[in-house]
Amino acid sequence: MKNLAFAFLAALLAVNVYRACTQSIVHDEAYTYHVYLDAPVSTLFELYDANHHILYTFLAKLCVVVFGPTEWSLRLPSLAAGALYFFTVYRLSLLLFPETASFLLSVLLLSLNPLVLDFLVAARGYGMALALALCCRLRPCCMCSS
Repeated sequence: MKNLAFAFLAALLAVNVYRACTQSIVHDEAYTYHVYLDAPVSTLFELYDANHHILYTFLAKLCVVVFGPTEWSLRLPSLAAGALYFFTVYRLSLLLFPETASFLLSVLLLSLNPLVLDFLVAARGYGMALALALCCRLRPCCMCSS
């Protein structure tokens, strides 16, 4: 079961990488690029609107500076968050349902939601927020524990 789930998540991550490299830039991604990423670093601290997902924007700025302005570099932080999400889904499902059919079902249900898959590819901060929130549920830090 564990090997099957791991192979499935690895294939899903490969599909996400392919989608990130080939999917056209959408309006929100272009807006983020033009307002925040194609501007001086000081813009990240001076301007704020609902499209400014702060952690994502800082990481995307770093990726665009290092790798240049491409679809792939713009979406690289979201892809990394997607990998974290899949890893956390695997670990959480294994923790809750060790070596049962429910483990595989849990992995499939948590990772095959089309809306979640879109957020794990699109150059926005929602996939990153989802991955970090699920990661905090798996291993609470001092800020997450109550």
